[in-house]
Amino acid sequence: MQAISKVSSAASLFRCSTKLTSQPCVSQLSLRKGLASGVMKLFSSPLKTMFDAGRSVHVSRFCSTSNIPSSLQIELVPCLADNYAYILHDEETGTVGVVDPSEAVPVMNALKQNGQNLTYILNTHHHYDHTGGNLELKDKYGAKVVGSALDRKRIPGIDIALNDGDKWEFAGHEVHVMETPGHTLGHISFYFPGARAVFTGDTLFSLSCGKLFEGTPEQKSRRLSLSIEQRKSSQLREMQAISKVSSAASLFRCSTKLTSQPCVRQLSLRKGLASGVMKLFSSPLKSRSLPVSRFCSASNISSSLQIELVPCLADNYAYILHDEDTGTVGVVDPSEAVPVMDALHKNGRTLSYILNTHHHYDHTGGNLELKDKYGAKVVGSALDRKRIPGIDIALNDGDKWEFAGHEVHVMETPGHTLGHISFYFPGARAVFTGDTLFSLSCGKLFEGTPEQNLGDEDYYLSRFRSGVCNMLF
Repeated sequence: MQAISKVSSAASLFRCSTKLTSQPCVSQLSLRKGLASGVMKLFSSPLKTMFDAGRSVHVSRFCSTSNIPSSLQIELVPCLADNYAYILHDEETGTVGVVDPSEAVPVMNALKQNGQNLTYILNTHHHYDHTGGNLELKDKYGAKVVGSALDRKRIPGIDIALNDGDKWEFAGHEVHVMETPGHTLGHISFYFPGARAVFTGDTLFSLSCGKLFEGTPEQKSRRLSLSIEQRKSSQLREMQAISKVSSAASLFRCSTKLTSQPCVRQLSLRKGLASGVMKLFSSPLKSRSLPVSRFCSASNISSSLQIELVPCLADNYAYILHDEDTGTVGVVDPSEAVPVMDALHKNGRTLSYILNTHHHYDHTGGNLELKDKYGAKVVGSALDRKRIPGIDIALNDGDKWEFAGHEVHVMETPGHTLGHISFYFPGARAVFTGDTLFSLSCGKLFEGTPEQNLGDEDYYLSRFRSGVCNMLF
């Protein structure tokens, strides 16, 4: 990955994948640590190298602990490529818990370093990147696993099943259980009113809500509104007092990606990276299309094929493909229809094809509305024939398809989902990877295995090293 660093537009270069505590830390962090410098290091060093592999990071290094009762300490432990587990330690009783351990070894290393045992494992939801360490930690320490009663059959090793509105106790600290579905139907959040802290799992991020894999936007909005309304007396109210940030070294994670290394330097010089990053805390993405040529040289793109970025949801992009010779237009992974329709209307275009890398709602949410309006054909994986809305053209690994005279190679890239594919345009030296690859890591695994995903990453890297691909989306 040395020659390829995938970045998005200046307006939404990064998406927070880990989060913590109160707003003043944002400004302190930018002043104390050199935010621009820290962010740029993301493109040259992986997360666990920066953090010395499994080293835990104490919250007090980044945020004032004045809001946290003296007996409850919260410690961050980097896991996987872009996640954290949160170790809770009550100093008065010695009780230790961990929230969402995606893997066991980094947590065990942190506990060993501090001479601690583990009493509880708290899971916000069942996904592998939040529960992957459960069984190994439970086996080693005899810890009790705490999670949602709705996920009783999906959380590994669950012992204590909680429901919305329950009040549970961690070493004398009251914990309120909030049902927050959307990302998953059984998702819950753990709210510690005494510590004025809430562990939201993948429900909320700095810039957005978490992606929806099982629930609906209406469901998520309703539950979040209810949770906030119920807790107006706390720091959680209106979400104004809480801005959850991680450490300087991994403050952000790329959620949209684009093209080759020189653009990173150009972008930081032309747009003022520090200024652009700080705007993330005050401005949502605007629904306007962004020509790729604004950020990268068009010399890497075949002359007749233009690629345009359209912000969708809070942290996604759809990619509009326009062949200037034929006027054919396609869109890759439209999570919602309206921004795409606005971009097409602005340029006086219609839509011929909808290309989906996988079936998740944040990549297919606009399919049916776009298909109904334009009569576009939906293209996706044959393995996802029953899960991609409105699919017309089902492709398999190794197939060669044609978009307006441009050959498109279909690559099966399971891991994030079993039916995930990537679209490779050799003429444009571009590949649309969906949620397979990101700047710092591979995509999270919801259906596949690490071995599956790793094999695909090697498959990509062999092409990158030979210079086959210049642009990744």
